Amino acid sequence: MESKGKIGIITGAGPEAGIDLWQKILSHTKKYYNEAYKGDIDTPYVVVYSVPELGKVMSIETNTDEVWSHLKAALLKIDSEVDYFCIACNVLHHYSLQIQEMNLKSKFVSIVNVTRDYLLESNTKEIALLSIPKVIELGKFSPYKYLQDDFSVETPGSEEMDTLIRGIKIKGSENKELLNDFRLILDKIEAKVVILACTELPLLSTESINKVFVDPTDILAKVICMCAINHSQYAIVE
Repeated sequence: MESKGKIGIITGAGPEAGIDLWQKILSHTKKYYNEAYKGDIDTPYVVVYSVPELGKVMSIETNTDEVWSHLKAALLKIDSEVDYFCIACNVLHHYSLQIQEMNLKSKFVSIVNVTRDYLLESNTKEIALLSIPKVIELGKFSPYKYLQDDFSVETPGSEEMDTLIRGIKIKGSENKELLNDFRLILDKIEAKVVILACTELPLLSTESINKVFVDPTDILAKVICMCAINHSQYAIVE
């Protein structure tokens, strides 16, 4: 029987997002095997590289080269250890083209592309995109800018999103003040479908909020889990 593929996770922007992704990969593994799940021996082989300097991507416009230097170094290290890798940060997918040009041995599974594919399959037409300012501005630093080709994209204010996400990184996702700020942002959103396109956002509770939330981290976890189990070629880059 062919062994399962090895998964790599690059995290650090922020580290909690990498933990969340790893937990969701485990969850999808258990769902896949269902009653046949045998415990530890059925869990995937996972390598996690947590690089603190990647956190500078919050100000990507002033740290573009430095962040890429750290990301490239992590990619070169993890490439020899895994078959499939992903990045637990939406905005770091700004570097997708550079990653493709590295011609790595391992296959890159992009959180941006799996999310877009999910939305296209769901026949959704109107969405709200929540993330850091440089992502929701849908300019050159936004890996989600191409969503505008297929969807009507609503975005909240950049300043309030920046305050919220930086707050989560420092105070944690269970901070009551931040949860209230999150709800106030959502109250102003007209779109029914909300994309949580920053890996800190799915850490917040969405209980009793009348929206359809799309968690790119969970979509990515399912796809890369299936890649590893079935050795599929879902290697997608920008």
